[in-house]
Amino acid sequence: MNHRTLIIQNLILATLLTTVFAGCRLLHKVEQAPLPSVEAPAAYTTENQDGTAVEGEWWKEFKSEELDSLMDTALDGNLDIRQAWNRLAQAQAVFVINRAGQLPSVQLNGNRSENLTKDDRPLDANPIFIDAATQLRVPFVDSELKTEFTTLGGALSYELDIWGRVASLKSSAKMQMAATYDDVQATAFVVSGSVMDSWLAVREQVELLKLVREQLEANKTQLELLELRLGVGQATALDVLQQRQQLAATEAEIPTFASVLDTSQHRLEILLGRVPRRGMVETNDVGLPNLVPLPKLSAPADLLNARPDLRAARRQLVAADHEVASAIADRLPRITFSLSYDFRAEDFAGPFNQEIQNVIGSFVAPIFEGGRRRAEVTRRRAIVEERLNRYTQVYLNALLEVENALTQEMRQGELLQALQKQTGHAKRSLQEARARYLNGLNDYLPVLTALQTVQRLERRLVSERRRQLTFRANLYRALGGRWTESLSLKKDEQETEEEQQPVE
Repeated sequence: MNHRTLIIQNLILATLLTTVFAGCRLLHKVEQAPLPSVEAPAAYTTENQDGTAVEGEWWKEFKSEELDSLMDTALDGNLDIRQAWNRLAQAQAVFVINRAGQLPSVQLNGNRSENLTKDDRPLDANPIFIDAATQLRVPFVDSELKTEFTTLGGALSYELDIWGRVASLKSSAKMQMAATYDDVQATAFVVSGSVMDSWLAVREQVELLKLVREQLEANKTQLELLELRLGVGQATALDVLQQRQQLAATEAEIPTFASVLDTSQHRLEILLGRVPRRGMVETNDVGLPNLVPLPKLSAPADLLNARPDLRAARRQLVAADHEVASAIADRLPRITFSLSYDFRAEDFAGPFNQEIQNVIGSFVAPIFEGGRRRAEVTRRRAIVEERLNRYTQVYLNALLEVENALTQEMRQGELLQALQKQTGHAKRSLQEARARYLNGLNDYLPVLTALQTVQRLERRLVSERRRQLTFRANLYRALGGRWTESLSLKKDEQETEEEQQPVE
C-alpha cells in the first residue's frame, strides 16, 4: 500500500467519523439572545408621547457648539476611551487565536544531524574480521562510524472538531470581542457624562460670576445713595455700615465661584486628554443652555439593545455559555489527523534521495482524571449563572437610572417654579421695604434683609437650573444609544444574524 492510498483512506475515515458524529455536536444549546431573569415593565412611571426620540449624539440636544466641540475632542483624546480601544484590539487578537484552532496547522521542518559511533573495547572483546589479502584473522583495535543526514520537509495536523469544542471556543471569543466593543461605547457614555457635568459646572460658574458682579454693582449703587442720604441727614451711619457689610459679603462670593470655575476647567481638560489649565472659556460668555422638551420615551425593554453596558453584559453571558459547551466537549474523545513528508540527504550539499512519509490518526479519550473535567463544567455553569444575575442587575440599575432621572427632572421643575414664585415675592418685598424706608416708615434693616433674600434666590435659581440640566443629561445617558461606530470590524468579526435581531 503506497502513501497516497493511505492518505485517501484516512481522509475517508475522517469524513465518515465527522458524518457519524455530526448529530452529536449539539451537546449544549447556547441561547443567543438571553433575557434578564426579571420581567420588564410595560412602561415608565412618566409617559411622554409628545417629544421626539433621541438617537445618536444626545448632547447635541443642548444646542451648544462649544459642547459639541468638547465632546468630539474628548471622544478622540480621552485616555479612558483609548484604553478601551486597546482592550478591544486585545479581544480581536484572542478571537483570531481561537479561530485558528479550526484550521489545519502546517509547519516546515528542517534539521542537520551528525552521528559518531566509536568502538574502543579491549582487544579480546573486539570482533574479528578476516583480512582479504593475507587471509589472517585480525581483531578490531578501534573503530569509528560517522553518519550524516540533512532533512527537509513539512507537517500538517488537524483536529476533527466532532463535538464542537474548538467552534465553541471561537464563538466565545467572538462574543467577548463584541462585548468589548460595547464596553468601548459604555466607556464613551461615561466620559461624555463627565464632560457634560464639568461643562455645566463651568457654565454655571460663568453665569454666577456674571450675576454676582451685577449684584455687586447694584450694591455699590445702593451704598452711594445711602452715603448721599447720610450727608443730608436722611440716613444713619448704621444704614451705611450695614450696606457696606452687604457689599463686602457679595465681593467675598467671587473667589469661591472663580475657584470652582478654575477647578471645573482643570477637570474638563483632563477629560479631553490634555494637561490642566485655566482660561478655556471667558467669564463673559453665554451661561447655561435652555432646556428642550422632554424626549419621547421608548419601552423599558428597548434598553436591552439601546444601552451598551446591557449589550456587553448580554454578550458576556453568551460567551460564558459557549465556554460551557467547550468544557462539555472537552470530556469527550478527540481525534487528530497528522501528515508529514520529509526529504533526506546523506550529504549537506548532496541530493535529497530519500523520502519519509508519516500519516497518523490519533484517538485520545479521558478515562480517569479525578473529576477535573466534570468540575470544570460545573464551574463554567456557575459562571453562566453569575453573569445572568449580573445581566439582570445591570438591567435593574438601568431602569432605576431612567426612573430617577425622570422623577428628579419633574421635581426639579416644580422646585424651579416655586423658586421663581418666591423670587417674585422677594423682589416685591424689596420694593415695598425701600418705599417704606424712603418715606421714613421703617429703618434700613428690612431693606437689607429683602435685598439679601433676593440676591440669594437669584443665585440659587442659577444653580437649580444647572441641576435640572444635569438631570436631563442623566436621562439621555440612561436611555442609551449607538453613536461610536468609527471602528470597522472585519467580516469575520461582525455580529451574527441572531445577535443583530432586537430582543423580544
